[in-house]
Amino acid sequence: MRKKIIIIVSAFLILICAGFYKAGYELPGKDRRPEVPFFPKITDSGNFGNIAVDSMNVSAYRNNPESKYILLEYNRDAAGFGLSLKNRSFQSIYERSLPSGSIYAFDHISGLLFIGLADTAGKRNDYAACEIYNISKRTLFPAVELNQENYQMKKDGLRVLKFHANGLASVIFFEDQEGHYCVVKNGLAIEASKHFPYQKNSDFNTEVSIRIGGDPEISHPNFTLYDQAVLGIKVKSLLHMGTPSSSSDYDGSRRRRYEQNEGYSGVQGMFDKDYLYYFKMKLKASEVMFKSSLYHYSDTYFDQLNVPASDRDTLFYYAQRKIYKFYKKNTVN
Repeated sequence: MRKKIIIIVSAFLILICAGFYKAGYELPGKDRRPEVPFFPKITDSGNFGNIAVDSMNVSAYRNNPESKYILLEYNRDAAGFGLSLKNRSFQSIYERSLPSGSIYAFDHISGLLFIGLADTAGKRNDYAACEIYNISKRTLFPAVELNQENYQMKKDGLRVLKFHANGLASVIFFEDQEGHYCVVKNGLAIEASKHFPYQKNSDFNTEVSIRIGGDPEISHPNFTLYDQAVLGIKVKSLLHMGTPSSSSDYDGSRRRRYEQNEGYSGVQGMFDKDYLYYFKMKLKASEVMFKSSLYHYSDTYFDQLNVPASDRDTLFYYAQRKIYKFYKKNTVN
């Protein structure tokens, strides 16, 4: 009888342990690679550098792989923000401070940066001025506002460059027959939109954003997650309180994106785990290592902004609300 009890209890314990492991349990361990420094420090720091490009926080960026340029939005203060247009070598093309509430959009095909300056005098739903920066000419041009009379005179010779509509504030950017830039706004823009129907790729697309950690659009061919270690583990809270702005559709979409990434294993199952993630980062062939306790479900992920063609090139990437550069020290001043 005693032997049967021991067998039953042992089998029961085995089933419990198997259930825990199936639910994601892992035995906590220790840092497997204490010699590898925490990001942004790297191994072989005598020969390589890995530093933030500047001290400003990046609030948004556009990195279109088909474009030769990268558009960054920097946090300034409550009164405004900064725009920075860079090439793939991260050389500055155009820098601009804008008042809060301003709008902008970059068309990488035409090489035009469209700007609507917010009315700082307190007039809501309007733009004090509209401008266009032309990359090929390296020149900022005013977009002259047309009144009803001028619009009717020029209407048949206008070419739509960009549409923008946001509540009561509407703007259409045009180029006239003489190559001059002009705009119509608000009520006149609504009227003009009936004559100039919406066209694909002419909308004022403002999808300049910080990607969610784990988004499959994040590009990191020069980063490799090569190891990870569980340092701590605990049962997840069974009660989840959503915020007023949370939505199940959004959370489900975000989770599906996370599930496509190698770092997602740490958040599966019924346990919360404290992980250390070990990364390799390379230029063309030269490689260094670092580790991080945050990955994907945080602001620590690595979105490449260029691909070095050789070990003499610099790798630029986004992480932790900043732009970093990784380089060989004897090749960068």
